[in-house]
Amino acid sequence: LPGKSRSKRPRQIYRQCGALLATLESRLYALRSDEPSEDLRWLYDNLRLLRSHLHDVADSTKPMGKLPQVRTARDESVPRCLVLARSLLVAVDNHLTEPAFSFFIEAVEQIEALRLAELWGMIPALKLALLQIIAEQGLRAHEAFHAHGSDAPAFGIGIMITSLRFLGESDWKETLEQLSVVHRALSLDPAGVYPRMDFESREYYRKVIEKIAAQSDVGELELAQMAVKSAQQARVDSTTPAPLRDRLRHAGYYFIDDAGSQDLLHRIGYRPSFSVSVQRLFRRFPDELYIIGIEFLTLVTVVALMMSIVRTHGGFGLIVSALLLILPATQAAIELMNYLVTTILTPRPLPKLDFSKGVDPSCATMVAIPTLLINEKQIKRLVDDLEVRYLVNHDPNIFFALLTDLPDTAEPALEQDARIELAIRLLENLNQKYRGESYGGFYLFHRHRVYNPRESAWMGWERKRGKLLDLNQYLRQAYDPFPVKAGDLARLPRIRYVLTLDSDTQLPRGSAQRMIGTMAHPLNCPLVDPDLNIVTEGYGILQPRVGVSVHSATRSRLASIYSGQTGFDIYSRAVSDVYQDLYGEGIFTGKGIYDVDALRRVLERR
Repeated sequence: LPGKSRSKRPRQIYRQCGALLATLESRLYALRSDEPSEDLRWLYDNLRLLRSHLHDVADSTKPMGKLPQVRTARDESVPRCLVLARSLLVAVDNHLTEPAFSFFIEAVEQIEALRLAELWGMIPALKLALLQIIAEQGLRAHEAFHAHGSDAPAFGIGIMITSLRFLGESDWKETLEQLSVVHRALSLDPAGVYPRMDFESREYYRKVIEKIAAQSDVGELELAQMAVKSAQQARVDSTTPAPLRDRLRHAGYYFIDDAGSQDLLHRIGYRPSFSVSVQRLFRRFPDELYIIGIEFLTLVTVVALMMSIVRTHGGFGLIVSALLLILPATQAAIELMNYLVTTILTPRPLPKLDFSKGVDPSCATMVAIPTLLINEKQIKRLVDDLEVRYLVNHDPNIFFALLTDLPDTAEPALEQDARIELAIRLLENLNQKYRGESYGGFYLFHRHRVYNPRESAWMGWERKRGKLLDLNQYLRQAYDPFPVKAGDLARLPRIRYVLTLDSDTQLPRGSAQRMIGTMAHPLNCPLVDPDLNIVTEGYGILQPRVGVSVHSATRSRLASIYSGQTGFDIYSRAVSDVYQDLYGEGIFTGKGIYDVDALRRVLERR
């Protein structure tokens, strides 16, 4: 009965379980027997576990009531996943195992495929059904003990509690994913991208299909199959650019990407909800809605305030008041419009390839730290920090480098400096220390200072930005701007990405692999318009949210105010930002990962 209204049955069962467990708990405490039966001993020892699972399942009953329902013999509407959970427990005599669960679900899906929400709803449904059985059988065991003492018949409470514990302790993500018919369909992706993505990205794909199917004329499985078929039939040839070819051959392009999904959504009769329609309107006309919205809110604010003072001022006073109110009213309008944008437009996660077991050789990356060589203490700290980044993100295809200059000087200075020799010696020591490991090595690229007439100083050209542009030229062998280098240059492969950080920026464990995996995904690879010479699809630069560490946040009151949330992995959290949500782009602040070829193509001679 997929068209039925929400069922209240799960919530009723939850309340019954709570009442039965409360009654059972009071009776067990009142019993106070020195020799309870085996079933009662199980209940005594696991009352805390039962209460914990009852609390966990409380939030699941409401969404469970929205799932497809079936009619029972007593003509009541019950979620299908709850009926299946009861049937499974009967089939295995309350003794749950992962093979039995998988076999049962596969048998069910041979008759009719379960929706994604139903599949995930099976675990809370099993918990709810088990709690109900344990509460009912526990009361029977209590009554039997009253009647027969220690010779009371067994009711299998131990097996049920063991099954409940199994449900809570097992990691069901991989099991449920393998049982999903949508997952199996998307695994046939012609580009082979979907199976190579990380779990969060694959789950994101399935969630998008679930939302689209709910508002269209096709089911989840049919939608996934149509996306795969569209990718198989994509027209590509030898003249199609590689990034575009990879997109067109990827099933996700036809329901994730805004440009690629239009034809498929039209064919399936997709009817977006009101909230989705509003989001699309904002993304289609960002300038008009954002700027006109600010102007409208400013006008409303000024008019509202002017109405309150119109009785006490003359014509000249009104004009002066209006002029004085424009600036604060505009600022208030901007803040309100920013709030509305971040509320309406939720951040969209970017899909990632799974490089947790190693970065693909075609995606070799250099972690580059542009910096100055100031003194011995600072240089040693630079090298120590570089080693830490290596240890928590080591990979055969991730390399680590310092891009260095000496400090600015007013007079010409010799470039033979003890600080350069110290940096080279420390980096060579690191290469010797990790010589036996097959991971990427350590490098130093040092530039000489040139005279800047505008600043009347000898300095590194363009400072930090210049170091990165020079590095790009060196990596593509356009020219060599680094007269001093250290590290095994013959071992350095063709670098596709540069992950640049400030000298004091941390790189949490595994975050380099996640950022590289995001850049390498076909839907994120940059497509450059040949006429405009700008990136029109994908991303030439990706920048994670940058936060303040726990240690730095405690240095001063000002730091604690502006540090926000500390202690979280900022490289793996989706956070809303006005311009990124509205325009899909942002301002580069010098910390992030970029595509070397895209950056050179767009920024050369600009």
